[in-house]
Amino acid sequence: MIVLDNNALVFLYRPAGGQQDLHHKMQYLFDEQKRAKKTFGIPAPALAEFLIGEPNPAKRQEFLSLFSGKSKVYQILDFDMKSSVMCTMISDIMNNRPNECSKEPRQKVKVDRQILAIAISNKAKLIISNDKGLLNAARYLAEQQFKIQAVDVSEITVPVETQSTLF
Repeated sequence: MIVLDNNALVFLYRPAGGQQDLHHKMQYLFDEQKRAKKTFGIPAPALAEFLIGEPNPAKRQEFLSLFSGKSKVYQILDFDMKSSVMCTMISDIMNNRPNECSKEPRQKVKVDRQILAIAISNKAKLIISNDKGLLNAARYLAEQQFKIQAVDVSEITVPVETQSTLF
């Protein structure tokens, strides 16, 4: 399973000006996963961030329908007991990390750890994000024997034959 963070969803469904390349990469990944009949996991905290970022209530409802339990492409991943235990383990590891005095707000760090805990406890192999703090934490955890790979949206490779023509 591939887990998507909030910003991966934003690039897929609500790209802003100048984000077309990132949108194209996410669209390619989405199409490949769908073609292979594989699912994307969306941690509930990431879904909440995504929905909060959508100001249009009708559009929010569209997204809720898209991500609903009937979806064959998406699985919403709850912050449950196993994720809570994993989050505690992650926090213990990250708090003992050299130079862990993060410049990021404590609440953001806690949400990132929840997203990582949800991904790891649901046996995700890969997490896609554009959040440097989350990616760095995931990569550090991978060095600590957690079986998760972290990829920045910008690192997704799209084969030349699927790229849009320039002319």
